[in-house]
Amino acid sequence: MSKPPSAEFEAMMLLYAELDRLGPGDDETSRNILKNLPDFPENPNIADLGCGTGHASLMLAELLDAPVRAVELSPQFLATLTKKAAASNLSHLILPIEADMSKLDWVDGELALLWSEGAAYNLTFRGALECWRPLLAKGGLAVISECCWHSDKPALEIVSFWKNAYPAMGTEDQNHQLALDCGYKALDQVRMPQRGWLENYYAPLMARMDELRTDATSAMQAVMKETVEEIELYHRYSDDYGYTFYILQAQ
Repeated sequence: MSKPPSAEFEAMMLLYAELDRLGPGDDETSRNILKNLPDFPENPNIADLGCGTGHASLMLAELLDAPVRAVELSPQFLATLTKKAAASNLSHLILPIEADMSKLDWVDGELALLWSEGAAYNLTFRGALECWRPLLAKGGLAVISECCWHSDKPALEIVSFWKNAYPAMGTEDQNHQLALDCGYKALDQVRMPQRGWLENYYAPLMARMDELRTDATSAMQAVMKETVEEIELYHRYSDDYGYTFYILQAQ
């Protein structure tokens, strides 16, 4: 029998479920990457893994005019995606799938494009690369954003924070090598601009916290305190780390 969700987990769901983004992201960056990808086959199979509330899924469906499998473990996030798809007249192209992105029972080699923004860390970057490689057709493309070090000598305070939050976080060069080791060709890598954190993610997140603060439970107060601390750290050390998109091709 599974344990009921913790109060902190429920608070996180309430905080994030209606947000457009669950992590840093940038439309201009994502669209430019998509525009410059090699040509797809006709009627491509496309998946957005760890799609959250579906911002990238909707972008892919709109720009490629093709069905997108939107995979997410949280039914709350998928419910938000379903509403957003209907509001955007894209319901016919969005296939919400409630599933663990590490345990997909899909046919090997069936994806032409695998997209994942800010979700690979749940498996570690190596874990995601290894787990998802069989899903891609030979020559299939993977676009994966990953939080990584942008400095060779990051400040000790931020190293301590990420050592606790994400011990497996590596440098861009280390992640590039991991991709090669896992059977991919590295086509390109693109750093997300700081607006992807500050304007597109943290600003709406802070506004959402303001909405919830008056009636916040102790669990919600704890979640918000940690979130504010994370935001303050990014303001101080944004040159030391960030998200990088890895544009990969299955060999």
